[in-house]
Amino acid sequence: MYSAFYVSINIEGMKLFISVVLNALYLVLWIVVTKNALETRGLLKAQMTVIVENDIDTLYEAVTLKVSIMNKFICIAFLYFSFELIINGLIPSVEMAAKQTQATNQVTYNPWEEVIQQYYDLFIILSILWVFRARRWPEYFTVGLFDGEAVDVTQTNAQLIEQYRVVPVYSTKID
Repeated sequence: MYSAFYVSINIEGMKLFISVVLNALYLVLWIVVTKNALETRGLLKAQMTVIVENDIDTLYEAVTLKVSIMNKFICIAFLYFSFELIINGLIPSVEMAAKQTQATNQVTYNPWEEVIQQYYDLFIILSILWVFRARRWPEYFTVGLFDGEAVDVTQTNAQLIEQYRVVPVYSTKID
C-alpha cells in the first residue's frame, strides 16, 4: 500500500517518464535498423555493379530482387518508426504541454485514435508480409555472395567473378 500510494500520486510524471524511455527506444531502433538496412543495400548494389560489369547474367535476377526487397523494407521501416515517434512522442508531448497551460484537468479519450493506430499497425504488418511473401525465387537467390563479414570486398568480388562467371561461347567453323 505504501508504494502504491507514491505510484498513484504522480501518474502524469510516470506517463511522461515511460513516454521518454519509449521514444528513446524507438529512436535507437530506427537508427540501428536504418543503418543496417542501408549497409546491406549498399553491399547488394556493389554486388550488382560487379555482376553487370563482368556479365554474370546468372546472378542478375537474384540480386535485383534482393535490392528491390531491401528498398521496400527501408520504406516500411521509415513509415513505421516515424509514425511511432509521432504518435508516442510528438502528440503526447504537445497534449501534455497544452494540459499544463490550461487550469482544467479534463481527460479526453478518443477511441478513433486507437482504431487508426491499430489499422496503421495492420497496414505495416501486411506490407512486411507482402514484401517477404512466398514466391518463385530466382535461381541462386539463396546463395550468400559475401559469406560472413566482407572485410576485403575486392578479393570477395574476385572470388564471385571466378565462381559464377560463365565463359562466353564462341563458334568456329572448321574446314
